[in-house]
Amino acid sequence: MKTTTCLMDTNCSAIFDTLRTAKAALLVGLGVTSAMTAGAGSLIETTPFYEGDTSVYTGRIEDRVNLWPLVYYREPMFSALWPLVSVSHDHLAVRPFFSYDRDGSETRILWPLVTLGEEEGHVFTWCWNKHENGCLPFYYYSSSGDSTHWWALPGFYYDSDGIYGWFPLFHRNSQTNGTATTYGLCGLAGWRNRNGELDDHWCLPFYGHSRDGHETTTWYACGLAGKRESDDGKSSKSWCLPLYGHETDANGSHSTKLACGLAGWEGKDGETSKRWCFPFYGYDATDSHAVSTWYACGLFSFRKDKAFEPVRTAMETASQSGLAAVDASASGEPSRQIRSKSAQIFPLFRETWDVRDFAGVKTNGGEERQFALEHTRGTPLFYSVQEDQRVCFDEKTQEKVKDERYYKKSLWDILYHAEGKEDRLTGKSEETCSVLWRLYHAQRHDGDTSVDVFPGFTRDTRTDGYTRTSFLWRFFRYESDPAAGTTKLDLCFLPVKR
Repeated sequence: MKTTTCLMDTNCSAIFDTLRTAKAALLVGLGVTSAMTAGAGSLIETTPFYEGDTSVYTGRIEDRVNLWPLVYYREPMFSALWPLVSVSHDHLAVRPFFSYDRDGSETRILWPLVTLGEEEGHVFTWCWNKHENGCLPFYYYSSSGDSTHWWALPGFYYDSDGIYGWFPLFHRNSQTNGTATTYGLCGLAGWRNRNGELDDHWCLPFYGHSRDGHETTTWYACGLAGKRESDDGKSSKSWCLPLYGHETDANGSHSTKLACGLAGWEGKDGETSKRWCFPFYGYDATDSHAVSTWYACGLFSFRKDKAFEPVRTAMETASQSGLAAVDASASGEPSRQIRSKSAQIFPLFRETWDVRDFAGVKTNGGEERQFALEHTRGTPLFYSVQEDQRVCFDEKTQEKVKDERYYKKSLWDILYHAEGKEDRLTGKSEETCSVLWRLYHAQRHDGDTSVDVFPGFTRDTRTDGYTRTSFLWRFFRYESDPAAGTTKLDLCFLPVKR
C-alpha cells in the first residue's frame, strides 16, 4: 500500500506539472496574439482563464456562458471566436478591423495603419502627439519649450536655435556668441560673420579668406598660393607652392625659400645670415660664433668662428711682444675662448685651425694666461701635417714662462713620418723622421743628428764638428773629432788610419 501511494503521488505531480506548463504556454500565446493584433485592453479578461481581480465582473458567476473559444460571456466580459471579437468594461475590439481603449481613449483601425488618441495618433505615415507631428518622409515638426524645429522635402529644415537651410544648396547657423555661418553647395562656398563683421569667406577650391585672432589669411587654388598677415604688420607669410615662400615674424626674422626649399635665404633685421642653393652652394652665419660656407653638397667647405682672427691676433701679439701688449678683455667670458677655422676639398684636402685663449689658469706658481694654436692640414688617409704651438705668461709678472711648438708630418704614416718639438725660450729642438719605417731614419737633437739608412749605413754629426760615417759597421767607417784632434778610417774591416 505504501508503494502504491507513492506511485499515485508521483503520477499526480507529473499531471499537475503538465497542466502548469500548458497554462504557461497558453498565456504566452495569448500575449503574442495580443501584440500581433494590437488589441486594446487585456485579452485574458474575456476568457475563462482569467484569475485576476474578480471585481471587474458585475454579474453573477452562475450566469456565465462558457463555450470558449466560440462564445464566452461573464458580465460585462464577452468574446466570440476569441480573440477576433472581445468586449470588456474598458475595451471593445473586432480584430483586425477595429479596437477601442477607454482608459487611453485610443481607437485603432486596421492596426497598425490607423491609431487615433486624444494626444497622439497616426494615419498611415501621418503621425502626431503633443509636441510633434509629421507626414514621413515628407514633413516633420517638433517643439519643446522655446525650441522648435522642422524639416520638409526637398531638403528644407529649420531650428529655432538659429539653424535653417535648403540642403545641399544652402545652410545658415547663427550662434548666441554673435557668430553666424552661411554655407552653400555642401560647404564648398560660404562666409562667416562675427559680431557683425565679415571674417571668413571661401569658394572651394579657388579661394578662401579667414581671420583668426590678430591674423588674416588669404589663399588660392586649394592653398597652393596665399598670404598671411598680422594686424600690426610685423609678421607676414606668403607662398606659391612649390616655387616660392616668404615669412617674416615679429622679431624681425625673415625667410625666403624657392623650389620646394632647394634654394633660399634667411636673416634678421634686414641682414641675411643664411643662404643656399642645393646642391651647389650654402652659407650659414646663424650661429652667433661661426660662419660656414659649402659648395657641391659639402665637397668644398669653409668654416670660421667670428672671433677666430681676434683671438689668433692676440696670441701672435703675445708671442712677439709679450702679454702686456694684449688687451686684458681679449680673454672674454668665461675665462676661456676656443675658436676654430676649417677648409675642405673632399677628399683632396682639409685644413683646420684651433686657437685657444685660457685666462686665469691655476698653476703651482699662481695664475697663467695660456694661448694654444693647433693647425692641421693635408689629405685624409694620405698626407697630413699637424702643428701645436703653446705660449704661457705669468699674469702677475707679465713674463713669458713657456713658448713651445710641436709638429707631426706623415705620408701614409709608414711611407713617411716626422715629428718634432721646439722650445723657443731655450732654443732647444728635437726631431725624428723616417721613410718606410727604418729604410731611412733620422734623429736631430739641438743640432746633433743621427741618420740610419737600411742596410747598414749610418751617419752622425754634432754641433762641435764631430762626424762619423759608416757602412756595414767597419766595411767602411770614417770618424772625425775636431775637439780631440783625431781622424779614423776603416776599410774592409781593417783600420787604415788612427
